[in-house]
Amino acid sequence: MGTQPLSDSRRGDRLLVGILSVPFLCYWAWYILSVVFQDGSLHDASVFLLFPLAPLTLSALGCWFAVSGSSAEVRQRVARGFLFAFGLGLLGFAGGFFGPLFLPFAGWDPILAFLVTGPLGVILGAAFGALLRQKRSTPV
Repeated sequence: MGTQPLSDSRRGDRLLVGILSVPFLCYWAWYILSVVFQDGSLHDASVFLLFPLAPLTLSALGCWFAVSGSSAEVRQRVARGFLFAFGLGLLGFAGGFFGPLFLPFAGWDPILAFLVTGPLGVILGAAFGALLRQKRSTPV
């Protein structure tokens, strides 16, 4: 059960994902640091950190694929990470957007979905999907 060599299209895919992911990863890491350390001092920006952490997480998944995507297991984990990130992000966004509509005392409306529940769903979904191991079927 050795690893099979990658085809040229897979190498091209990894290269393209790496070229696209690295600048996004650097930008969002810089953005988070600039928000946290405004004016040279630690700034209380906990609400504003969830929004940039979502694309930072997706960029990190892309970089992980670009660096070690030759393994089939890594490719499956990255794909599962993106799938779970999309699913839980959409679910979190819908919950944050429509939830306050049914609660008359909640004045957050769609801001909760854009800044908190949607990005939190993306982050948790990507982490859960990437760390989830596929169950191996054992022959009887």
